[in-house]
Amino acid sequence: MAGAVVLSVFVFVSPTSSQSAAKWKGTVKKEGDVTIVHNPKEPRYKGEILRLKEEMAIGGAATQEPYSLAAVRSLAVDDTGNIFVLDEKDVVIKVFDKSGKYLKSFGQKGQGPGDLNNPSRITFDRTKRLLVVRNGPLGLSIFERDGAFLKTIVTEDIKASHNAVFDTQGRLYMNRIRVQDMEHRWDVLKKYDSETTMAVELKSIPIGSPYNVVAPMVAWTIDRKDNIIFGYPQKYEIEIIDAQGRTTKIIQREYDTIEVGPAIKERSEKALKESRLPPEIASKIFLSKYHSAYTDFLIDADNRLFVANWKQKGRDYFYDVFDEDGRYLIEVLLPYKSIIFEGGKLYTCEADAEDFPVVKRYAVTWSPK
Repeated sequence: MAGAVVLSVFVFVSPTSSQSAAKWKGTVKKEGDVTIVHNPKEPRYKGEILRLKEEMAIGGAATQEPYSLAAVRSLAVDDTGNIFVLDEKDVVIKVFDKSGKYLKSFGQKGQGPGDLNNPSRITFDRTKRLLVVRNGPLGLSIFERDGAFLKTIVTEDIKASHNAVFDTQGRLYMNRIRVQDMEHRWDVLKKYDSETTMAVELKSIPIGSPYNVVAPMVAWTIDRKDNIIFGYPQKYEIEIIDAQGRTTKIIQREYDTIEVGPAIKERSEKALKESRLPPEIASKIFLSKYHSAYTDFLIDADNRLFVANWKQKGRDYFYDVFDEDGRYLIEVLLPYKSIIFEGGKLYTCEADAEDFPVVKRYAVTWSPK
């Protein structure tokens, strides 16, 4: 079919050449009710532990409508393997089946019920029946997976949120920046037990200068067991928080800081020159010498935690992988940009040789399991 390509090449193995299973060299201790897992710099395993087999690709320079993709912002996958792609340039959600065949499109730019207004993220709720669209000033727009619009959830918190996720019990989690002034800002994580309840504040983290181009940014997600994975990467430390808001575990890892490279500095300088910021603001913009400890989280089907660090190979990023106990297993290279693990597969949005977006699906296998 046009636009869907099936491939069978093994790619993206871990960066070392010899495989070995060494004893984990970290430590575990209890501080009250919290388990502290401290990891060394080196992972437990080396070698070809994780393998990705590319199965399918959608989009690219050679495709035509409805298979062409203009600017993929986000994607989601339902329990049948259908792929929902948010195209922010065309302001539409396109749906493809698990073979890559185009099924339908829904949504359009506008202000009314079911319209899309600066949409930034799509996810399924944990039942896989409802598609949740982070929809800019319209809040959260909820659709059936056939594209039928159901409702909008709007609060001031949600309209200002950076991310919003439902767990398996229908609890809604979101975070936003609370600003007192430019020097006093907090990243706040809140929980709604239902749409009609007041929000409960779970975390409030003072964050760095808004003028720092590479300032640490809060990362968080919900794992397969409804735990909150939360971190502010000024240091390599990640909290595991239960649904009641109690920290149950802290994962730490020793690491080498990574200096901000010349490419980022050049892009930042170019963007600043092209901006229309007032001189008194532009003069305050700076880049710190080093990157934060990490950038983002992914959770796979077996509840392993993938933590994106700043190491790169071409456009692709390395991830530190931890098991459910918080032990550092392996560093792996994943395609840019890896978006979601679902049903034993990894879904990504990459770019072809002409820089057109391509959505890909990989089969994922582990050895040892």
